[in-house]
Amino acid sequence: MFFMNLIENLALLQEEQMLQPPGVILRIDRVGSFRLILADQVILGGPSSREENVIRIMAPLSSRHACIRRNTNGYSIKPLRGAVEMRANSDQKNANQKKEARLLLGETCFGNNAQAMLTSEIGVRLEIVSPLSQSARLIVTPERRLDQGLDGLVLMEKMILLGPGGKIHIPCEHWEQAGALIFRDGSFRFCAPVGLGSLGKNETGETIDEPINLNQHYCFDEIGFYLEA
Repeated sequence: MFFMNLIENLALLQEEQMLQPPGVILRIDRVGSFRLILADQVILGGPSSREENVIRIMAPLSSRHACIRRNTNGYSIKPLRGAVEMRANSDQKNANQKKEARLLLGETCFGNNAQAMLTSEIGVRLEIVSPLSQSARLIVTPERRLDQGLDGLVLMEKMILLGPGGKIHIPCEHWEQAGALIFRDGSFRFCAPVGLGSLGKNETGETIDEPINLNQHYCFDEIGFYLEA
């Protein structure tokens, strides 16, 4: 009986681990909740997927529909158990998009602003917003297709930028200054200038440079966030 219970408990534990989504959730006060995907590879799948490292999209997709991978040259996408159609960059005309759409037979480059269609209605787009990092926003269209009520996905390499203005991975318009969330050697750190004057300059030379623990709320003036495991 003891060993039977042990086997059942191990099976339940394994199932719970498989259900754990990849990365961590960054919850930013007055902004929203965003999943930070820390691995170099992530699987896109439907809501029925029960595997680890799968982004579940509320759509009729295979449990392992496609794979997105980051390497030294950028990103690539590969169909697994589902069809993927690659379209031209989103800044081109619709006519050109239809003309250049192609069904993928294997792994191919997934460039900035390129759109990959997982079904006739569900697509994903990559936005590499800053030359300082290979981190990228992964946009699922149409909106509100992510589980857990998430507002967005970020494929995080070593650093993401948060704050107002352009070239930002997660816009936080009410912040006075941009900051950087850094992931290195398995731990997080947040860095930003503080002590801003009326002209938006760091007159005091102060900076925020703090280690960030999981499941703990941090607040620095108007900056507030929480990293959830």
